[in-house]
Amino acid sequence: MEIVKEQGPFPRFPFTRVEGLLGVTLGLLMALSLVQGVHEHFLHGHQGFNGALRSTIARNYVKYGFFETGFLPMKNQGVKRPGEKWIVHWHHPPLINMMVAVSFHLFGESEASARLPSIVLSLFSLLLLYGLVRRRYGPGAALLAGLCFTMAPMMIEYGSMANYEPPIIAFALLALWFLDRLRYENGRAGSMVGLVAALLLAGFTDWPGFILAAFIGLDAVIRPPRKPLAFVLIGVFTALLLVGLWYWLNAWSEHDGLAGLARYRAGLGSIKVTYAALFGRTMDRIVVYYGLLIAVPALLFVLWDLVRNFRMDPVVFVFFFSTVLYFLAFRAGAFIHSFFLHYLTVALAVAAGVGLWKGGEFLWGLAKRLPPIPTGSPMLKLAPLKRPLLVVALTLVILPLVSYQWGLVVKAKNLSYGIRGRVKRGAPLPRRGRLDVVLLARTIRSITRNNELVMVHPRSFSSPQFRYYVNRRTLRSANPAYFKQAAVYLVPERLLNEARVAEFVRSHQVIQTMGYLLINFRNMGPNFTRLDFVTYPGTWTWTLLHSSFYPPHRLVANTKASREFLERRKIKAPPKPPRGRK
Repeated sequence: MEIVKEQGPFPRFPFTRVEGLLGVTLGLLMALSLVQGVHEHFLHGHQGFNGALRSTIARNYVKYGFFETGFLPMKNQGVKRPGEKWIVHWHHPPLINMMVAVSFHLFGESEASARLPSIVLSLFSLLLLYGLVRRRYGPGAALLAGLCFTMAPMMIEYGSMANYEPPIIAFALLALWFLDRLRYENGRAGSMVGLVAALLLAGFTDWPGFILAAFIGLDAVIRPPRKPLAFVLIGVFTALLLVGLWYWLNAWSEHDGLAGLARYRAGLGSIKVTYAALFGRTMDRIVVYYGLLIAVPALLFVLWDLVRNFRMDPVVFVFFFSTVLYFLAFRAGAFIHSFFLHYLTVALAVAAGVGLWKGGEFLWGLAKRLPPIPTGSPMLKLAPLKRPLLVVALTLVILPLVSYQWGLVVKAKNLSYGIRGRVKRGAPLPRRGRLDVVLLARTIRSITRNNELVMVHPRSFSSPQFRYYVNRRTLRSANPAYFKQAAVYLVPERLLNEARVAEFVRSHQVIQTMGYLLINFRNMGPNFTRLDFVTYPGTWTWTLLHSSFYPPHRLVANTKASREFLERRKIKAPPKPPRGRK
């Protein structure tokens, strides 16, 4: 059975003002959904982990330059001392980190700058998807496919994440667009170069790019009009890039290298994942990150297209089977990382949008075949009300669907933060989403210098997010022998008894905040400050651009509590300097 049989040439659909208005509205809707939380701190979960790691590597590109780093993704924190070893993130190719570095160069280092490349490329993906669907099915199906793409909770949550998926999706769609030019518009050398270059960019972003390249090459050779030269060139150049990346990054790897990492992601290491467990979790994620409103029409359209037309849409074919192969090959990684499923977003959006449009055309055709209302029938009295009644009926259908889809967005966001219930049932602020870790790191950064060492107790919460915001060399230890080397010691307050806390306060500056003590070895005591976490009323701009997860906040010095702490322990505070003198 040849499931990729193609019909062509395609009919030409005139571009109307209404389509332009709806298209611009769709683009603005997607932009609005992607900039929600664009300034949000890198918190706990996939968003925070990936954003902090990409930003750390991008910061090193900005600080040391592409040539000094050898274009390698470096994870060093603080000031790199002469002769200090580079810490290479050898797990993945470096292109997304370079994009974030360019964004930092242009707009300064910030969470928004880190997310900007993914936001731009997600919007570019929408444009490409719209063009690919419009060619085959018309503007109505393209608008619905774009709407499904825009409103999928997976896209809303991970379309702006500083990670590999948004760039690879954009490059793969660009390659399919160039392949269409080769097939149907007599595109020649320029389109062939664009096709191969787009897939090389996808491969230089991350390994799934090579899987997508394989299926795009397969589509080029089995779907008429066939393009065997494209198949050969895609295979040769992507294979050369794959071998080059493998040897380049593997030369800097540790332990079992990329082969060991691949075995681990495949479930052949310490994590054992059965295909049944992966299938069950994937189905659960499809319900959460897409919803039945997208999944069911997509499934029905694919089945209808296979049975009736004996074919499968090229975009659906490439992204669906690439995701399936990716999940089967690396089932442990797919089981852990929900955002791996983002590649399926394109296939589901196209299939659902076209399916909904075809279903609407079918129902409209049935309605036109209905017999006219007989003269004298009471139904004729309702004829003047048909438009208001239609509006009411559509409202009653659309509002529950919108509410259902929005509920999925909230649930998906909570899951990405590692929360299994509603936000209100999670840990209280500032521990919710581990905002406390971000604030601790920023406080430490404010009281230390670039070249100083921060000592972190092993039972403190440490993560790429913490290391990014502290931006200092860190040492995880509780050994007092390292106190002389460290500038600051971060330790959970519950791990120290009263006598030990008093000892630290008498000899050093100590900051107490959010259940932790920051012991500043560079500032002699007795000195004690308590910082309280204080929130303020949020505004709609804060909710849109910063976070719906936490309100505006600050760490505020509590002078009264600080003084009472010293008095209870009979520790005399240092005298205040005379007014007007430092």
